[in-house]
Amino acid sequence: MGAAGGIASIVGLALAPVTLGVSLTLTAIGGVVGVAGGATGTICNIIYDTQQKHLRETIEKITSDFQNTINAMFENGAKTTCLSSEAVKTARLSSGVAKTARLSSDATKTARLSSGVAKTTRLSSEVAKTTRLSSGAVKSVRVSAQAAKAARSAAAFFGVLHK
Repeated sequence: MGAAGGIASIVGLALAPVTLGVSLTLTAIGGVVGVAGGATGTICNIIYDTQQKHLRETIEKITSDFQNTINAMFENGAKTTCLSSEAVKTARLSSGVAKTARLSSDATKTARLSSGVAKTTRLSSEVAKTTRLSSGAVKSVRVSAQAAKAARSAAAFFGVLHK
């Protein structure tokens, strides 16, 4: 619009001598159109700048929100990794506790078996004593049997002689 107003002003001035000043109206109209075009351009630039500023603010807000969301995700990822590590440690400790419980149970069984072995050892000692005593009793019985046999033989011998 500013260019059209400028051209109209120049044409009005150029035709002024020929039109005896009537074309000066065209110059005035060209000036008004030029001013209106300039004002329109300025207003359009102001509106454009305002819109751009608003869009820039909107983009900055979206970018900030996105960055905050990403940071929160990284923090949660780090926490999850930490919790995962703690869960692995807990599982290892639980495994150790289970092994300890099994070992404790085995130790209890071993203690019971040791008690049984001690009782068996005492009983074996008693059996050995009894066996020694029985062996002595068997020898005594043999000696008694031999003495009885000798007595019978002597009685038979003396009975034959005595008859």
